[in-house]
Amino acid sequence: HQHPPTPAPKMASCANETKSLLYWSMLAACTVGPGTVVTCARAGAEYELQLIWALLFASILAYTLQESSARLTIVSGMTLGQCLRLKYGSPAFPEQTATICWAIAIAVYLGNTLYECNNFAGGIDAVFAFPGADPSSAALRIGSCLAYAASVIAILYLDRVDTIGVALGAVMIAMIILFLIIAIAMGFSWDDFAWGLIPNLPAKSFPAAADPSDVVLGLVGTTAIGFNLFLGGEMAK
Repeated sequence: HQHPPTPAPKMASCANETKSLLYWSMLAACTVGPGTVVTCARAGAEYELQLIWALLFASILAYTLQESSARLTIVSGMTLGQCLRLKYGSPAFPEQTATICWAIAIAVYLGNTLYECNNFAGGIDAVFAFPGADPSSAALRIGSCLAYAASVIAILYLDRVDTIGVALGAVMIAMIILFLIIAIAMGFSWDDFAWGLIPNLPAKSFPAAADPSDVVLGLVGTTAIGFNLFLGGEMAK
């Protein structure tokens, strides 16, 4: 006689699946930064829904590259960087790193530095948004930087990467829900949305508007981020 399974294992499995979902949502959290929000907001303000196709293309590109990087790590047991070193390294001199690996590492380093500068700018703007905050205050600027540095050091000292990933994933899902509520509350035209899925470069909506090609490049650049390929591989490992 077999007893029916107890609900405890099912609950544990559900909790593990939820934790895994939140953990992998860290990739989305690392993608949606101040630059992404500002770029998408500007694209919508200046061109409404006409550039939805660029955002859709960037999302598909980001998913394809990140999924491939994670799959490569799962199959090979090595990260993307290790695979590149193995692929392009010299068999005669295995201790030497190939030039293409150096080029990729430098490009990722410089791109990540610029991306973090954008994050710092967005963070300090958020601090200035507090009621009564004085943007000209040197004490506020320096104090915010010191508080940020202390927070980063504390997180690194705790060495709880999984916990940080789950927390970032939860914040990301909360942001998605918030943006969805705002989109539904404001409303939009389904006809304009459908037309926006057709690739096109519309004319400038007004003289001071950004060039549509620049906006398209910005949407792709802030969505399909290169360093997420290495992050996804490390997370899969």
